[in-house]
Amino acid sequence: AEYMGRTYHVICAMSTAEDLKAKGNAAFSAKKFEEAIDFFTKAIELDPKNHVLFSNRSASMASLGRYHQALEDADQVIKLQPTWPRGYSRKGAALQGLGRLSDAISCFKTGLTHEPSNEALKESLKQVEQQLEEKEGGMGADFLLPGLKDPNLLAKLLVNPNTSAFMQQPDFVEKVKEIQRNPQSFSKHLQDERMMSVLQVLLEGSGMFNKDGEGASAAPEREAPQPTPPKPTPAPTQQPKAEPEPKKADPWTEEEKALLEKKEKSKALKEEGNSLYKRKAFDEALAKYDAAIDLDPTEMSLYLNKAAVFLETNQCDKCVELSRQAVEIGRKEKTDFKNVAKAFLRMGNAYYKQQKWDEAIEAYTASLTEAPSDEATKKCKECKKLKKEAEDKAYLDDGKALEAKELGNENFRQAKYVEALKNYEESIRRNPHSAAVYANIAACYGKLGEFPRAVEYCDKCLALDPKYVKALTRKAGFQVYLKEFHKALESYNHALEIDPENAEALDGRARTYMSMNSDEGSQERAKHAMADPEIQAILMDPVMQNVLNDFQTNPAAAQQHLRNPDVAAKLQKLIASGVVQTR
Repeated sequence: AEYMGRTYHVICAMSTAEDLKAKGNAAFSAKKFEEAIDFFTKAIELDPKNHVLFSNRSASMASLGRYHQALEDADQVIKLQPTWPRGYSRKGAALQGLGRLSDAISCFKTGLTHEPSNEALKESLKQVEQQLEEKEGGMGADFLLPGLKDPNLLAKLLVNPNTSAFMQQPDFVEKVKEIQRNPQSFSKHLQDERMMSVLQVLLEGSGMFNKDGEGASAAPEREAPQPTPPKPTPAPTQQPKAEPEPKKADPWTEEEKALLEKKEKSKALKEEGNSLYKRKAFDEALAKYDAAIDLDPTEMSLYLNKAAVFLETNQCDKCVELSRQAVEIGRKEKTDFKNVAKAFLRMGNAYYKQQKWDEAIEAYTASLTEAPSDEATKKCKECKKLKKEAEDKAYLDDGKALEAKELGNENFRQAKYVEALKNYEESIRRNPHSAAVYANIAACYGKLGEFPRAVEYCDKCLALDPKYVKALTRKAGFQVYLKEFHKALESYNHALEIDPENAEALDGRARTYMSMNSDEGSQERAKHAMADPEIQAILMDPVMQNVLNDFQTNPAAAQQHLRNPDVAAKLQKLIASGVVQTR
């Protein structure tokens, strides 16, 4: 926009890479992978050196089965951060999805050379090695590929008596769909007993097993046809008795049934514990969770729920211990990354309550590495801020602040202004409420010719002590050097309101008027003043526009305007700044 021959530019706010990353994480958590990819891509455009952005986009690509693109992003992660274990985890997962199991094993092993204790890489390596072994043994997912790619697979499972009940369970259906999208993931879900029934259906369809459960090769060979014997005289007909239908083979062993029963009882106890927890009956809830763990010690959520009880009752050390157990069990049982992230988050919350900021930051960072979340991001930032505040508070010491100030004064007297600055800044760290030290810092910046910084520290001094006359006169002097005469006059006048006889303020104001009346540098001064928001606001004021117009076309009317104190003060500022000149 242009006004009075001067062009003004409007700068639009833009999203930062961190903002876009946070939005991508939220979309990923909501399983909106396309949206997540879009946000991470835009963030990468703003910050192409951020390895975490490529890592998150790789995870999003893999979630959609786009393993080639996931692999490209994972390679970029390793290129940017060669020692980060998560990069090798991403690349290995992409290679596994592409069926390149040997390459995936090699990748996971390389990652472990950088962090030998990384449990996620160890578990991934173990899983892929097992998958490769099954494949080479003839029982890999490739053998089942035709059945898994059958578009009618879900319908077959729905009508099959061994799997029809499972089709009412959303998590089971989701797992089957995932296996259809990526057959190599079948072995990952074999720990789910329901998948054994799916395997039976697939093997029946492949012809490897007949419906009675015996191998097809075990079917008896046909005997050679025999001569037909003469038909005997029919005996009196009797209604034949109907043969009872053979009972279908039970797909579950007794051991499996017992395990399933324990899991169901454990689940029921967990629900009872949750209900007690909500009623804040924490001791009773703990008893229920312990009984559930006795029945099913591999269920990670039970340990997390116990940790929640200890967090509520301020038993933070126990909360941390249970959260660590949850992480170990979750990784051992190949639980979803989000659940492991939740365990680290709970651990971080316990450390947060104890004000153990370093441990809390480490736990929150581990949570974000497992699965991004807004809560962990927010808590981690908050901990870093609180840690700095705690460190600053612990650093406070009035005695050492005074020592640093005296050293700064000595350096200043010797014209060692850089060394003086260091000592004054140390004094401020020890005691941030000393107005005099801020004024001394301003003096140092003035001696070094950094007048804007000098004005800034004068303002900090005056924020602590508004009647510090020395800071006002010092600030006015710096403003004169910057040719901001209108501001210098304000500072001198303010000083004289506090101390009407102050010689430095009186002399400074007189010299400022002399500088204003000089033509030297008037154009440069006016140009500089036009960048001042206060001057811009005066020029944009419709009343002042009217006044300035009257000075040019109707001087008598202009004199009437000057009776208004507000108008007169604004006009004086324009004259002092050089924007309006008098002849």
